[in-house]
Amino acid sequence: MLLALVLTITAIIFLILIMKLEVEINITQKNKDFEGKVRLYLLFRLIRYTISIPAIDMDKETPSLVFKEKGEGTGPETEKKTKLSVFDLVRSFQKFRDFLKDVKGFYIITEKFLSKVTVSKLKWHSWLGTGDAAGTGQTSGLLWSVKGSLTGFLSRYMQLSSLPSMEVYPQFQHFMFATVFRCMVSFRIGYAILAGIKVLLHRKKIKKRQRTTLNHQHGRNLHV
Repeated sequence: MLLALVLTITAIIFLILIMKLEVEINITQKNKDFEGKVRLYLLFRLIRYTISIPAIDMDKETPSLVFKEKGEGTGPETEKKTKLSVFDLVRSFQKFRDFLKDVKGFYIITEKFLSKVTVSKLKWHSWLGTGDAAGTGQTSGLLWSVKGSLTGFLSRYMQLSSLPSMEVYPQFQHFMFATVFRCMVSFRIGYAILAGIKVLLHRKKIKKRQRTTLNHQHGRNLHV
């Protein structure tokens, strides 16, 4: 009985580790109208979970970003607003930068994980107009550069199963901004778990080394 239970649990864990997680990102924006969804699929899409991407706008009173998230359910539609100040963004960036300094092998771990990620679909079409022909041309060129950099990054670090569809349509006659972004990536859950464990172990090792160094320095100061 115990052996059967152990074998069953082992088989379940093994199936979870080799199971593929599909992540589908859909973003549509036309001027101020925004809609974004992230859909997660498991077990050949038998299990599905949807996450709404909040719309981002600038707060007119304070130097903050406003995230607008629409609630979904059986009742009336609700809208939740969350403010994130520029100072919060700076502090978050500093914490992330410190994290990268602590985890020396972070880049290697991330690169190895990304090499296991497959991009099966990528479409990014944009319509852009600034109201001025020269400004539209310059901004369109910059957007093309961003899309080219993204394509280069994906082709270098991930597996592309199909060619990305990237387009920029300049609108010289009027002001507008619209974009359609569709992306589908997949990876085995075991690779993600393994990468997370490596990051945690590496960071723990760095912190232990830092504590040992501080203790040695403190001990030398006491004998001075």
